[in-house]
Amino acid sequence: MLEGVMRPLALAVLWCLASVGLAHAFVVIGTLSATPQTPQAGEPFTLLLTLEDPTRTPVPRAVVFAEFRPAEQPEAVPIRADFAEISPGTYQATLSLPTAGSWTILMRDQTYPQEETNAELTFLVGEAANPEALTFIFPPTVVPPENLWAWLGWLIGLPLLAAVVVTVLVLRSKPAAKAA
Repeated sequence: MLEGVMRPLALAVLWCLASVGLAHAFVVIGTLSATPQTPQAGEPFTLLLTLEDPTRTPVPRAVVFAEFRPAEQPEAVPIRADFAEISPGTYQATLSLPTAGSWTILMRDQTYPQEETNAELTFLVGEAANPEALTFIFPPTVVPPENLWAWLGWLIGLPLLAAVVVTVLVLRSKPAAKAA
């Protein structure tokens, strides 16, 4: 009897875990480099971005862009750079910044409609040198349901459904034969 209950229960648990995995709740490690390493004001340069999960597996099909603002003017209108995927987990963008100095980059990942993750970096234009690559982390995000009814369905409906399934399985099982 226990075997008949455990199999559906195990399948239900796996199904729930699979749906949680779709929430994109994992760390993404980003590495950003520029060519030339320290661009000059008014001259175009190329940004190369790689995204990997903690096991160093490339993260493909990400929707990522960067917003550049002068470090001394956080209220300034940002200059946006949209990244295009050139190979799985590798993205590229080209832009030009008008003035030399320190710039703040807000890296934004909007791969999933319900979530956005951000990382902030400092980037130098002009005479100072940037490191060969800037490494950052997009932290994990929790994706809330789109409305209250969906949340209540998962919170209340799923346990009720599991209880009904277990009850039906128990009631349908035959009692064990008594030894004579």
